[in-house]
Amino acid sequence: MKTNPIIIEPHLKEGDQEKHTDIAQASLFNAVVAIVNSERTAVWQRYSAMLIANSIVFGFIVRQEPGQAWFVITGCVLGLFLCSVWWILTEDSWRYFLLFSDIARRFCWPQVCEDVNPNKVMFDEFNRLASEGRFIFINRFNGGDRIKTLALGVILLFIICYSLFIIFSLYLLGYRLII
Repeated sequence: MKTNPIIIEPHLKEGDQEKHTDIAQASLFNAVVAIVNSERTAVWQRYSAMLIANSIVFGFIVRQEPGQAWFVITGCVLGLFLCSVWWILTEDSWRYFLLFSDIARRFCWPQVCEDVNPNKVMFDEFNRLASEGRFIFINRFNGGDRIKTLALGVILLFIICYSLFIIFSLYLLGYRLII
């Protein structure tokens, strides 16, 4: 992916160039920021929907009696499937969000201070904190990766719980697993 700044300079009539260049840049920048905000919202809406779905499945599992191990196993298989879909959705959503955030960060106006672009300021701040060693998890886009890692950690917690329920249910059914 290209990382150089996005500078728009349309070919217009003499005297109109500054006004139209500003309008063109602002319009394109607004479109990219709208995509960033839309994707940010979609990330958390998908995440919340999958969290609720897994919570319902988990609630179904914990309310089963020990003698109903096959219901527990079936619920756990469904939960593991939901977790795998959830993981993929979260990874893809973050990738698109960070991609469009990186595009928004690269916008610059030649006659304006760089601090005007909030996406650039945010990424510069993440880079500064990362260089000071204040972030544990850093990805190639820098910053924001700690939130993604913790979000994936919640999914991993569900996966571990479902796996433990399956092992316990198989044990109750008389299967002895060698671990």
